[in-house]
Amino acid sequence: MIVNLPKIRVALLTVAAAIACTEVLAAGPAQSDSTASDRKFYAEAGALYQTIEVDGLRFSHPAAQVRAGMYFQPQLGIEVHAATGVQDDEKKGLTTDLNYLAGVDVRFESPEVNFTKLYITLGYAHTDMTMHKKTSDYPGDGTFDSPSAGIGAEATSAWNPDLYVFAKYTHYFHDDDVEMGGISAGVKYAF
Repeated sequence: MIVNLPKIRVALLTVAAAIACTEVLAAGPAQSDSTASDRKFYAEAGALYQTIEVDGLRFSHPAAQVRAGMYFQPQLGIEVHAATGVQDDEKKGLTTDLNYLAGVDVRFESPEVNFTKLYITLGYAHTDMTMHKKTSDYPGDGTFDSPSAGIGAEATSAWNPDLYVFAKYTHYFHDDDVEMGGISAGVKYAF
């Protein structure tokens, strides 16, 4: 596997910028007697382990991911997300690189029980990859657009009711020759 240092730097800077933005936005005007359930916006940052199967070959791509969302009803929201791969994968002389993954989802949450809630997401995603053999640039860039569905869980942190940890699985529905899925974990901040 080839580690792509410039992409790692970009991914880390993206995650740091997302965290800094949430801190600046969260430090806005003081609100009295506000609880986490009153929050309308949230931002997430985390790691994504993306798997892509093409013609029977399974490729794995660790990635950095950010997500921002807004609740327009209690337990119902909309979110946008983006991720970039930080490491290439090679199988049988074919190297793949996850350039980026971006999408929009509708989020359905369960009520919070014991500081934990479950959720599902339904949406649409766009994946951009580079694929090449050692001796040529064939087959080149590939883009995949597809519906997506995910299931996840999040738990409130013990020290801050606006901070959550999450884990999620997402499946992307492509044609018969391509199968994609991803497991992600990270932190969510509500503001």
